[in-house]
Amino acid sequence: MNQMYGFEGEVKHKYNSDLMMSFTNLFNNLPLAYLIDQQVFVVHGGLSSTDTTIEDIKNIKRVCQPPDQVMSDLLWSDPQVCEGVGESKRGVGIQFGPDVTKRFLETNQLRYIIRSHEVKEKGYDIEHDSACITIFSAPNYWFVGLVMLVTLWAIWGRILHSHTMISVLSFLLSLLWWE
Repeated sequence: MNQMYGFEGEVKHKYNSDLMMSFTNLFNNLPLAYLIDQQVFVVHGGLSSTDTTIEDIKNIKRVCQPPDQVMSDLLWSDPQVCEGVGESKRGVGIQFGPDVTKRFLETNQLRYIIRSHEVKEKGYDIEHDSACITIFSAPNYWFVGLVMLVTLWAIWGRILHSHTMISVLSFLLSLLWWE
């Protein structure tokens, strides 16, 4: 995947092949997703077009080129407003609707999806009936990157439904990086 999307070429051009091998080993060993308190699914991209379970994700063969379809979807997919599955603007992965999010959460007995991978003007976005939260953390865009602190209090639903609380956190974090 690093070859297909230009990362390998950039690293080798700017640095060397040894560093690229280190990145490859690191990426091959990073988790594709993470569960917080068996209620929150954290993933880089999004959901798959297939009815995927947590067990399916655990069983993905990680070291393969090109990657498994579900693996690609987890890394590259984005939410969409309309129901169902749509073609991705990225050329890989999918766009998934609120019904896909709801089905995934119900199937896996989860409450929320937290993802990144997509620029959001405020640094975050809450979609799909507050079940899909995008946190964009890269600080070198036109806004400050955002981090999300997930506590048991938040998981129990007292914060995650509040755009105001996330806006306050975003503002406070922006003060830390203000130049």
